[in-house]
Amino acid sequence: MDTCYPLHTTRTNPYHTVLKRDESMTVTLPSTVLDLVSYLASTSTMQNFYAQKGEKEALGVINDFQDSLLDQIGVSDDPDNIELKVRFDYILIMGRKPF
Repeated sequence: MDTCYPLHTTRTNPYHTVLKRDESMTVTLPSTVLDLVSYLASTSTMQNFYAQKGEKEALGVINDFQDSLLDQIGVSDDPDNIELKVRFDYILIMGRKPF
């Protein structure tokens, strides 16, 4: 059975000569401030924070983020009515076994 080592290991990586890194993939989606705040709340980081610190602390962080975002874009309207374009950058690392 072949062993696949993580890229950061100091062991010999059988894929090192055939690794390709592509950072050109981006996706831009129409969104609202409320969508972005909901996305943040759904991340595993926020879920772990919620589990460790409790609902009050987590909601405080989320509300601070929303207030800061509204401040940065210079509006104070309903977060559900403010449209944004959210860009996600993806990194693809491809490798194959040498022949």
